[in-house]
Amino acid sequence: MQSSLNDIMEFDHVIFVSGDGQIHEDFDEMYAPEVYVALDEDGQISADAEVSMIDDVIGQGWDLLSGWTGQYRYNGAIMHDSEYIGGGLAAHIRENPGFYVAVVVMGMPYDEDDEYEPVGWAVAHQSVD
Repeated sequence: MQSSLNDIMEFDHVIFVSGDGQIHEDFDEMYAPEVYVALDEDGQISADAEVSMIDDVIGQGWDLLSGWTGQYRYNGAIMHDSEYIGGGLAAHIRENPGFYVAVVVMGMPYDEDDEYEPVGWAVAHQSVD
């Protein structure tokens, strides 16, 4: 029985999708990006903080998929804990070759004495030329 893409794409487990939609694993030389986003004093993420997060991930050689969340009035890169890699998102991944990885998005607290905490997750993509 074939595993679902959600099952295969555990956090920080890089996969490669070939042009025929096949999933390839075991890329020891590929590392997931570290994803951090700044939180304001109320624990919220501003649009500017999200742009900075995306720019940082791009600087690590990856980009983040956006627009796949079902969250009300939000279409950015950060997925809610209740969401998963299935449906249209899974189809998109299988139809677009490249490296993919699910990553935890860590919130950087406004108060530097507070601890970093997960604020969601995202899918990073690295295209192949």
